Amino acid sequence: MARLNKTGITDFISRFITLWNFIALIVSLGSAAVVTGALSRFTGASWQFITIVSLFAVVVVLIAVLLVTEFIQSRSAPDDPDEPVPSAPTHVTATSTGEQSRAAASETGPAVAGDIDGGVAGRDNVTNITYAAPSTEPPSARTSWEHRPAPIGDDLVGRDDDLQEIKDGLIRHQAIILTGGPGTGKSRLAAEFTIREDLNGIWIDATEGSTRALAGLAGLFNIPQSESPDDEALASQVVRLIATLPAANLLVFDNLPGMREVGELVRRLDGRKLLITTRDSQLSAAGLASGAAAALIVEPLDTDDGIDLLARKSGKPPATTEFREITEAVGGLPLAIEAVALPIREGYEQPAESLQRLKESPDPLKLKIFQEAIGFTVDRDEGVFQALAGNIQSLPLETQRQLVSLGYIADTPVSLDLVGALTATSGEDRTEFLQQCARRSIFNLDGLSRRVTVHSLNVAAIRSLDDYASLQTAATSLSGRIAEIGDDSPLVTRAELAHAEALSQHIRIFHGHEIPIEFATFFNNLANWIRGFGRFQDASELHEKTLEVRERVLGPEHPDTLSSRNNLANAYQSAGRVAEAIEAHERTMERVLGPEHPDTLGSRNNLAAAYQDAGRTDEAIDAHKKTLEIRERLLGPEHPDTLSSRNNLANAYQEAGRTDEAIDLHEKTLKIRERVFVSDHPDTLKSRNNLANCYQVAGRTAEAVKVHEKTLETMERVLGPEHPDTLVSRNNLAAAQGDAGRHQQAAEVFSATLEIRERVLGPDHPDTLGTRNNLAIAYRNTNRASDADRLEQGWRPWHDDSAEDAD
Repeated sequence: MARLNKTGITDFISRFITLWNFIALIVSLGSAAVVTGALSRFTGASWQFITIVSLFAVVVVLIAVLLVTEFIQSRSAPDDPDEPVPSAPTHVTATSTGEQSRAAASETGPAVAGDIDGGVAGRDNVTNITYAAPSTEPPSARTSWEHRPAPIGDDLVGRDDDLQEIKDGLIRHQAIILTGGPGTGKSRLAAEFTIREDLNGIWIDATEGSTRALAGLAGLFNIPQSESPDDEALASQVVRLIATLPAANLLVFDNLPGMREVGELVRRLDGRKLLITTRDSQLSAAGLASGAAAALIVEPLDTDDGIDLLARKSGKPPATTEFREITEAVGGLPLAIEAVALPIREGYEQPAESLQRLKESPDPLKLKIFQEAIGFTVDRDEGVFQALAGNIQSLPLETQRQLVSLGYIADTPVSLDLVGALTATSGEDRTEFLQQCARRSIFNLDGLSRRVTVHSLNVAAIRSLDDYASLQTAATSLSGRIAEIGDDSPLVTRAELAHAEALSQHIRIFHGHEIPIEFATFFNNLANWIRGFGRFQDASELHEKTLEVRERVLGPEHPDTLSSRNNLANAYQSAGRVAEAIEAHERTMERVLGPEHPDTLGSRNNLAAAYQDAGRTDEAIDAHKKTLEIRERLLGPEHPDTLSSRNNLANAYQEAGRTDEAIDLHEKTLKIRERVFVSDHPDTLKSRNNLANCYQVAGRTAEAVKVHEKTLETMERVLGPEHPDTLVSRNNLAAAQGDAGRHQQAAEVFSATLEIRERVLGPDHPDTLGTRNNLAIAYRNTNRASDADRLEQGWRPWHDDSAEDAD
């Protein structure tokens, strides 16, 4: 029996109460009439008395009705008063032909806490696309300083000349590059410039390079990101939208890896004003045209400015001898000066004690780890290390223990959720941890964006004080985090993937680039994550290494080994290596879980999908039929996995030319989904689209057009007119109209689709080229051969008035 969801119950009760109130009013008036008549007939009372009694009767009846209504409403209220109101779906799978991967996703839970292996069919099998909600703000008005460092005002000492040079330089050049070693204050200088000049613009973390930095702005511009987003494609779309920003907007790219990245960025954003920070000082490596950019070297503070900063931060007068020696001991590095000032300000040390600590020789091994972690030469590195390490060691022991896992993160901002996962803190404990570290400037806490920024020098200092056990702790925590966020949050995963990859590099360094068994779950989950971003080759290589170690240590039939083989097969399939995918899936099917085990069903579902990709439709049909039969028997005919299997079998029938059978299954699936889910549920939309396509193949074009029109109307309402799935639906509708002989309508719909795809995806995107080809065919079908020829040569119909008169 279909479940009646809470929203359906609430709507029913609301309608019932409305009807009840109407009936109550009629009953009240009727009661008043009866009472009035009875009193008049049997008592002979005056009309004034009769009226008062009648009104009293009406009031009594209405109060009774209100009490009953209140009781019904209280019984229908949600158990949790803080439960959020469900919103309309904002994501849908952008595919019209299959759910092979989706079905396997919901079959099994984690095999180990925080592990998304899930036996044979792990969560990596989910094929799901998540999109940002449409914005009502035009892209040209966008300004985002969300991740910009907090203002420091008067504490920015010794930088007045630098601020003026930035201002003057941006008048003469497209880009100004702030370069210098770590800890000199490049990011703070850039932030303070934008604050003091009161500029509009965007602050962009560029640690992972220019392409990923641009792709990371997709959310700001509300560009949809699929489960397998391509960084280059997203970056190209962002570049086109950046061109719509006002010319006065400044783009700040913070912490670019090197000058080559700077050159690529400047060329790509030709004409935009850029402020860039990088540690690379080799401007010639950027290969820029003369005058395109100028570099400003941000030096450490001179002694007098360093003393001034130390005095401001410590709250002590600057006239002490120790202040000069402290500044010289750390080479005038602002970050190190602040680290020394904090214990002095809070009374943990006197200036003389701080100076003595800086002069002590550090542990050679810890100093070497610190130096290697930085990757750059730092003047007076021993003093800098002692300053930063001493600041960390002034924390309570429990806080130090919680902090150690942050020594393996990348040099990019960290979400508070990830901080909680890595430090095993939550609630008040996490708040206390964050406050203690922020007070000592170990990281900057941005409450608005819910992120912390840990400077690379502090990351290196944390790592030098760490041990191997915390590496395992960090890997376990990150595995759990990957499982927690899953595939449904591309913006979150994109931001956190860098930290997982940084941790993987540390593990490989420890183990000579081998994967030890205790880290196999982490690497398996990381490979699934990477695959979700379209990096199929990288994912395949990681899965191969994970499978090798699990087969060797755990054996070929261990559940984790089977999971690795399944995930490797999926990675092969995503990479187009279908034969290898089939071989891996078939080997998994041979194992010992039994024919009706959920993991076996998931594996058979995946194998069937691989057969379809290889054109082996008869084998795909047999596998899907067997999976469907077992799921109907074990789970019932309306279970989501059963519905997915029925949909997949219908698609296989369609590919095999068995259209009538495909239509029958699609109609059954759609009918159940419309009843069990809602009409605009992603799976319902998918079924409706697949049924329409099947009608079209069968020559039932009028029905196909009708169903496509309904699907498109729903998608435009729920997802917006420029959503990729809406564009797919519009394209399918136009194709059905063409098959139905309605060529003029088809041309109009194809033209509208092409205009949006060229603007959003670019003229060379495969979907854009496909729509252009479809429109050309539609033009030929409407005797507009010349327009079709011009279109194939690059003409844009919505920019040419003559197209309106051509027929």
